[in-house]
Amino acid sequence: GWMNSRLALSTAIALICLPLFGSAQADSAAPATTPPAAGASAATPPQGVTPSALAPAPAAVSTVTDTSVGAGAAARAQASAKVKQLEGDVRADSLSVEKRFALGNAYYDEGRLNEALIQFNRSIALDSTFWKAWVNVGTVNDELGKSGLATTAFQRAIELHPGDTFAYVKLANSAYAHGDVSTGIENYRKALAIDRKCLEAHFMLGNAFAEQEMYRQAVREWKKVQAYGGPTAPESKLAQDNLQTVYAFFAEEPAFSKKLQAITAEDSPAAPHKAVVATAKSPAPKAAVKPAPKKKARSK
Repeated sequence: GWMNSRLALSTAIALICLPLFGSAQADSAAPATTPPAAGASAATPPQGVTPSALAPAPAAVSTVTDTSVGAGAAARAQASAKVKQLEGDVRADSLSVEKRFALGNAYYDEGRLNEALIQFNRSIALDSTFWKAWVNVGTVNDELGKSGLATTAFQRAIELHPGDTFAYVKLANSAYAHGDVSTGIENYRKALAIDRKCLEAHFMLGNAFAEQEMYRQAVREWKKVQAYGGPTAPESKLAQDNLQTVYAFFAEEPAFSKKLQAITAEDSPAAPHKAVVATAKSPAPKAAVKPAPKKKARSK
């Protein structure tokens, strides 16, 4: 219904704007090997801020943005110059895994997905244990609509580097976006078993619970996002939007709405990591609510 449509919008934003390992979008983030709370913010993404997937805390979003035509042209010229430099680097040293990986990220930042994929695959051909390249292969394939190849790549990255949350969250997001909610939940839980403060895993787990009409669990996850991320985290702002949506959805159920709002982030801290099967669903609202029009996900 209306609430699920509203949450689906937040889900789409979270899935679309995740940067690659090493991409320009993640330059201001902490090192990619750090288990993420949800990653580096995309640079001026659609819809404003968005959960991401690389660093413990997203980079601060500037309150002043230069949107002039000249500024955009300068940024494009700078990106083009970077690509040309990296292409020259690869021609000079075609066996360098790192240079091909960097070129793939530069292509990706320009929206040249097929060319990016070629470079990531060549990085893997040179070093099949380079797990970051496997994650990026999965990311690009996912954006190209090749979910099977994406899943295989994410799983390979996890085999090579099981102690990092990034690939688990990517795999979960892909499954969830394609309607496999149970696999999404399973992998969000695995990410949280590694890093219990992973903001994006909590945020998306809340969305998954809400889609299953498990509103108490959804509210708990979104409040954990706010508790761990603080008021300025992009994920916290999106979590607040979803919380307000749920509260409004149950406006005609005062007792239940009050219980939802009374849930704290520290209620049953182990709950997100337990099985879902024994959890009762929340009651349906009395009045039917008109669904919001569905919006198509926008490609990067």
